[in-house]
Amino acid sequence: MAKKEAGKEPAWASVVEFKQDFSAMKSLLEEMIAAPENFRPKVLKDHLEPLWPFIEKALAAGVPVGVIAQRFRDSEQLDVSDAGLRKYVKEKQDAGASASSKAGNAAAKALAATASGKPKP
Repeated sequence: MAKKEAGKEPAWASVVEFKQDFSAMKSLLEEMIAAPENFRPKVLKDHLEPLWPFIEKALAAGVPVGVIAQRFRDSEQLDVSDAGLRKYVKEKQDAGASASSKAGNAAAKALAATASGKPKP
C-alpha cells in the first residue's frame, strides 16, 4: 500500500468539483416536493390505481381475483401475483368500507340528534 505524501491531495480531488449553487439545489428540491411520484420508483399500486374501476367491475361480475391477475400476466401487460392483487383489492375495499361507514355514522348521529330534539353541534 502506497503511503500518502504529506500536503498532496489525492488524484481524484482535482477531478471532482462541487458547485455550491444553492438556488439550483433549492429548485431541484422544490421540483421533487411538487411531484414526488416522478422521483420514486413505481410500485404495484401505481400501476393498478388507474385500473381499479375496471377491476372492481370485473369482481362485481364474478371474475375471481386470480383470473384477473393471470390475464394480466398472460397478456404481458402487468406482472402481478395473485397475492399482490388480492392485497391491493382488500386494501381498496377496506378503504371504501371505512369511508362509507364514517359517512353512515355521521348520518346516523345527525338523525339521532334530530329525533331526540337536541340541536346539532
